[in-house]
Amino acid sequence: MTVFDLAGKDWLTEKEAAHYCGVSFAQFRKKKPDYDLPFAVFMGKKQYRRRDLDYAIERCVVSG
Repeated sequence: MTVFDLAGKDWLTEKEAAHYCGVSFAQFRKKKPDYDLPFAVFMGKKQYRRRDLDYAIERCVVSG
């Protein structure tokens, strides 16, 4: 099991982003196009902003 230390990070790798969102890496990669998540490629790694992930999750909040 991989342990992620996300404290204080504004940019997350793809695996960290999946963990942050509470889904498997495979699920994140499969479903991310549905959420139009922006990313940067820095030194060959896809990087996701924590605030963009939060926004994507917030758009899915259902009340009731």
